[in-house]
Amino acid sequence: MVNRKFSGVDIGDSAVEFFEKLAKLESGGKYNLADQKYYIGKYQIGTDVLMDMGWLPKGSTWTNARFIGEGATKWKLKGKQSFLNNPAAQDEVIMRSVKMRWATLKKHKDKICKNISVPKNAVYIAPGKVRASKNKVKTIIMKKRNQGYKAEDLRGKSFLLTSSGMLAASHLCGQGAMSNALGNNFKGVWGIPVDGNAMPSLLYAVNLAGHDLSAIIGFKDNCEVNHKVVEKNHTQTDNKNINKQATVQSKPKSNVSSNSLQTQKGASTLNTDKTGNDESNKEGVFSFNGQKFEEVWDSEEYKRDRAENGKAPELAFVNPDEAILKRLQAKFQDKNIYNEDYVKYLETKTGKKVLKENTEDINVILKMYDEATKDNDKIGNVIRQHGFDILRGREESNEILRIQDIVYYIYSYPINNKSAIESLEYVLSQYSAKYVKYPDKKPINKFNEDKNYMDKIQGMIQIYVKDGKTKVEKNQLPEKYDKYMQGIKDIDEIVIKVAKRPVSELQKTRCENLIRELGENVSEYEKTYSMDENGVRQFPLSRRLIDNIIIEFLKVQTGFKKENETKYFDNHQYKDSNIVRNYLLWYIKRQKGIDIPSKSERGLFNRLEKIGKDIRVTTVLNDWITSKSAIKVRNIKKISNLIDEVYENYRDNLDFEKDKGIILGLFKDSKELWDYAANIDSMDLYSFYKSFYDLQNIINPTGELFVNTNCMLKCTLGRDISRLIIKEDSVMLEGGKQANINDTNIQPFKSCNAIGTCQPALMGMWEKNTDVKVRNKPALLDISTIQCQHGGTISIDAAGQKEVGTAVTKDKEVSEAIRDADCQYKLLINICSDINNDFMQTQLKKEAQKFSKWNKYKSSTMNNKNKEKIQIAEKETSSEKERYLRQKILDVFKEAYKSVKQKSRPELDTKRIIKKHGLSLCDYKQKNFYSAKMLPVIAYGYLMRAGNLTITENEKKQIEAELNSDIKTSNTEQIELKDYKIQNNVKQTKESLDHKINSSNVTSWIEIGKILYTSTKYPPTEAEILNAIRKNGESVARCPFSQGEWSKTHNSSMEVSNSDGVQDDVTKKVEQDSTTKTDKKLEKNSEKCDTDNCPHKEVKERAPWIKVAEEEMKKYKGQKESSRSLYNRIQKTYFPDANFGTNKNPTEIAWCAAFITYCMKTAGYKNSSDPSVGGYDWGVAPRPKLPKRGWFEGEKTKPFVGAIGIFKFRKGYSHVAILVGKRKNGMYVFLGGNQNNEINKTAFEPSRIDYFMKPKSYTVKPEEQELPIITDSKNTGTVG
Repeated sequence: MVNRKFSGVDIGDSAVEFFEKLAKLESGGKYNLADQKYYIGKYQIGTDVLMDMGWLPKGSTWTNARFIGEGATKWKLKGKQSFLNNPAAQDEVIMRSVKMRWATLKKHKDKICKNISVPKNAVYIAPGKVRASKNKVKTIIMKKRNQGYKAEDLRGKSFLLTSSGMLAASHLCGQGAMSNALGNNFKGVWGIPVDGNAMPSLLYAVNLAGHDLSAIIGFKDNCEVNHKVVEKNHTQTDNKNINKQATVQSKPKSNVSSNSLQTQKGASTLNTDKTGNDESNKEGVFSFNGQKFEEVWDSEEYKRDRAENGKAPELAFVNPDEAILKRLQAKFQDKNIYNEDYVKYLETKTGKKVLKENTEDINVILKMYDEATKDNDKIGNVIRQHGFDILRGREESNEILRIQDIVYYIYSYPINNKSAIESLEYVLSQYSAKYVKYPDKKPINKFNEDKNYMDKIQGMIQIYVKDGKTKVEKNQLPEKYDKYMQGIKDIDEIVIKVAKRPVSELQKTRCENLIRELGENVSEYEKTYSMDENGVRQFPLSRRLIDNIIIEFLKVQTGFKKENETKYFDNHQYKDSNIVRNYLLWYIKRQKGIDIPSKSERGLFNRLEKIGKDIRVTTVLNDWITSKSAIKVRNIKKISNLIDEVYENYRDNLDFEKDKGIILGLFKDSKELWDYAANIDSMDLYSFYKSFYDLQNIINPTGELFVNTNCMLKCTLGRDISRLIIKEDSVMLEGGKQANINDTNIQPFKSCNAIGTCQPALMGMWEKNTDVKVRNKPALLDISTIQCQHGGTISIDAAGQKEVGTAVTKDKEVSEAIRDADCQYKLLINICSDINNDFMQTQLKKEAQKFSKWNKYKSSTMNNKNKEKIQIAEKETSSEKERYLRQKILDVFKEAYKSVKQKSRPELDTKRIIKKHGLSLCDYKQKNFYSAKMLPVIAYGYLMRAGNLTITENEKKQIEAELNSDIKTSNTEQIELKDYKIQNNVKQTKESLDHKINSSNVTSWIEIGKILYTSTKYPPTEAEILNAIRKNGESVARCPFSQGEWSKTHNSSMEVSNSDGVQDDVTKKVEQDSTTKTDKKLEKNSEKCDTDNCPHKEVKERAPWIKVAEEEMKKYKGQKESSRSLYNRIQKTYFPDANFGTNKNPTEIAWCAAFITYCMKTAGYKNSSDPSVGGYDWGVAPRPKLPKRGWFEGEKTKPFVGAIGIFKFRKGYSHVAILVGKRKNGMYVFLGGNQNNEINKTAFEPSRIDYFMKPKSYTVKPEEQELPIITDSKNTGTVG
């Protein structure tokens, strides 16, 4: 190895030996070896590693390799040959490769220095997750054994895992395969990884074990590899004499542990006598020169030790435990040295100071840990300094050790036979966790003796009277939990302080590592949140301490507070009732950690850092409400659910004016706040902030209001609000199901002043106040009340109707707020990524490509004399092989479909997209929904094209049948509505709609898969798959989120389109007899709007592509095709969409069809005409003598607003444009491109039109057939 420095530091002899052994196995140690297509050089480096390092561009192979970045600038590399000619560069690459692989594998460091058992039935897995031949593996093992390597079939046996062995195995088979194998204990489909030549990874793991790579990876093992005799010496000065005199008593077979023992470096120069007798170089003579077991060299203790023992010790060959560990144990127990002070010992051995406030706690925890880890010689991990390198650090000499560092240390090196979290719980067992019985919540308000509270016997309630007046919440639990009330200190009293670090350095801190690694370890992570049969955490001490660490970490790192400052979110000091604290812990639990810095809009850290010192519940809510994130509503709902009381009771008035300003800026009156909260099922927001508003005369109805499921209930004994629950079908009233007096199923209140936890037990029915019937029972009015058997009187605080038109607050007129809905639909791009990685870029693809390659060879060389290759071709393309491939690809399609169904289903179909259109995925940026079922079909088409296999009609039918196998039929029932003046009974759908996939869908989706394979030079990314879907697929719906709902002022069932072309759900209307008490809204005439500013005025349903065309017309209004901006738009956007190419001149080539192509594709529709550049390419398909051209997805139609007009041939050319209306004289008005050399609206005689077209999937509504009168169109001109 010519280059043995990594980042300027010598890597050491042990590491050099590791790389030489690795090179011997890989290439025989030859730097210039290039006998393989994909891997070259001494270490058999592939281009994938160099691409990850940034030395080669993405997609490089050794054939076209051209170095960039540091490879070109520092190492002067140009291509493949220059890399082969540069040994130092190859050494640099292998060291960097090890560093990168460690980043993936370090999560398994808890298994290092342990014997790993390999299942007897484990299978050997080759690249692509395919089984390797047992015979091939056996042959390789026998061959390596004959060459002198340790080689055996380890199935049913065990081996010692070391960091160097694990990294060597990952070099052979990839860190991903090795990580999966270790994570699954070599079981199941992961098995034992082997390379493409059937070389087993465990052979590398065993033969390259025990080397010290810490200079590269920053980690040392703490174990021996095959016990080896060692020599104990005290100082480096002693080494010179001792090593000369040493007599080797035994000659071990392998190296000592890379962590505990170091080969004497430089011995050949320091200790060689004149006769050349260099005993120090002989195997078996070793010394402890590092800080692994021996003291820090410049410590006071070490200086005193050398003063007392100036003479070198007598020479002895002993086991390291005898020479070192017993001596350290004696020192630890010596009253004159450590006196069993764990903190003093820790500070000496790490060279760091311990935070003063944590001294007592660290002593307790380390003592518990050390006692639990003692071996047969009664020496524990702390005395042996097991894993202390994790505490020493490498660049933080002035760092102070804190409680979170010790927690991370124990988490990283758990007690034998205990998991990491079980180890933490054990070492914290001397502490109490009083929150288990008495949650740390704000005390309930003092008793008001004037009120008639129904106080129960204390043994039966969940409220604890602390001092005769103050009530504190108490959890009723069995006696076994009383143990958490006793301890040397409560877990919440442990002081946690976090030092502020730059964001770029946070991933180096143990605190961040603890949070991140816990999230990465799924089993440990889930264990920390596990509950027992009484709803108590199974590990309440460790989880609570970790939560406290996380919150303190976020407070300091986001800038909310300084390290030594005491500050609470919202000045609310109670942990279990602090809204922000509990929200942050929920978010981290859901996301399994914190991404620093945040990688997407879902990230938490960047949001908090932006708010900084002003983090409180109102500012966090404001950040989410004003964001465009797809997950905003789920976060707002969670915060709402954590609210237990009103604002003025929750916190002080320090930030009252600031918070009021924020909320009034978001919702100018309480009506807007009500509407927003009701629409996202977060009414606690309204109750929390309603004191910010003047609530007089908000709604001034002429009579009482009917009640629906959006109502708010209040109770004389309940805290906060409750809601009605109506599960059966009911008539809809202003945004919710209408209630009757028999609807007594309600949500629990936050708590009950009588029994603690609210358990609603309503007696009888609501008070009757009207004879109007709903579901054969009198309707519920907002003046009704009902009694609870626990003593409370429940009344209706708000009826829940979303008022229509305007409401009067003082002398202000306010309109209905824009509502958001909870976006729980899965993102298309994420599922594209999963399908691509799991089903498209696999070993099966390579098998298909191989089949295609040999098929092509066979067909092009039938008369070739190379009989050997012909035989291979015949074998590789046999009918059996083809049947095998077809079946495998079909199986992959089925597996992909199962995966899509599992991953694509939202938690809640908030906008009924799934109900209307079947399983769908959201293209969030384009605001389109696509059928999720297209993805497995795309994968099928992709793989079939990889094998160049024709797809039969029978195979398409199999796919169609599979996709429709879970379709449910729909049926309806009549619901009788009495005493309502409506013409017909209302139909309610009971089952989901029919979303049958037809053969044209299957054919279209298969084509997308084929296009992906042929149009991308390299394996497609998820973004390329998404773009292919946008370009060639057909959307099933537009995204309905963040859109205003139209005011419900008409009694018709007409769906009204908003400005984004999104259709809102239709809410059924009811009209009450005018002689009965009614709502103000129901008294109004519902036939039409009475005011001139009605939002429905002159608005009709329009096809979505019209909006796209109008936006283009507005953007390029008045510009000719020769203007720079429109010229570039046509050439770089319209023409490519129409498969026209980018080198055409719009001033010479007609571009009307290209414009229509852009509008339709942007709106989610497609035209598979190849190309679509002429007017009749949007006409009936196929065109005469042009079998690939025409609108195969379109059909003829009658004129309607949005119809695509196909113009007759005139003087050798046609035209195509969008019909948008007509003039009073009957001339059609078209919006199109290339009309008088621009984008505009132009009028044409009806005789110019051959016929009209529309997408087959688009349903024309009656109102669209009424062409509006257009007055701003241009006169008939040229269309070119």
